[in-house]
Amino acid sequence: MKKWLKLLESSLVTTSVTAVLSTCSNNSSGNQKYDRSLSWMTTSEIQTLDQTKMVDTTSGEQADNVFEGLNRLDSDGKVKPGVATKSVASKDGKTWTFTFRKNARWSNGDQVTANDFVYALQRTLDPRTQSQQQNIYQAVKNANEVVAGKTSPHNLGVKAKDRHTLVVHLTHPVPYFKTMTASN
Repeated sequence: MKKWLKLLESSLVTTSVTAVLSTCSNNSSGNQKYDRSLSWMTTSEIQTLDQTKMVDTTSGEQADNVFEGLNRLDSDGKVKPGVATKSVASKDGKTWTFTFRKNARWSNGDQVTANDFVYALQRTLDPRTQSQQQNIYQAVKNANEVVAGKTSPHNLGVKAKDRHTLVVHLTHPVPYFKTMTASN
C-alpha cells in the first residue's frame, strides 16, 4: 500500500511540475497562433449534453463547462452574473426579471436571447421530453399543469419581454430561486 501511495504521490508531483512548466513560455514575438481546442479527461463516459436528460454527475460537470446559466456560482459559492447582468425579484418575490448581456453568444456566433431560455424551460417541462429535471421547476407558474399535459408549454410562466429580458412568474416566493439559476 505504501509503495502504491508513493507512486501516486510521485505521479502527482510530476504532473504538477509539468503543468506549471508548460504554462511558461518565452514567445517574444507575440504572434503565436493558438489551437482553439481543449482536451478534457473525465472519470466516466459523458452520457449526454442535453440538459433535459442529464442525471449523472459527469454530464452535469461537462455542461457547466459548456453552458452558462443566467447566473453563476463563484469559487465561494456566491451568485454572480452569468448571461444575465441583472436579476431582480418583485416585492412579493413571485416575479423575477433577468436582463441579459448583449454580447452573450452561442459557439456559432449567434446571440443568446431570452427566447432561448424560454424554449429551454418549455422543453424541460414538456411531458413529451420526459425530463427528470421537471421537479426542479415546480414553482414556475403552470409548471405542474404543463408536466401533467393539462396545458401547453406555451402557457408556462416564463416569457421573453424582449431579446434581452426574461421574466419568470412563480406560484409562490422561492428564496433560493436566484441560486437555482446559477451554474458552477
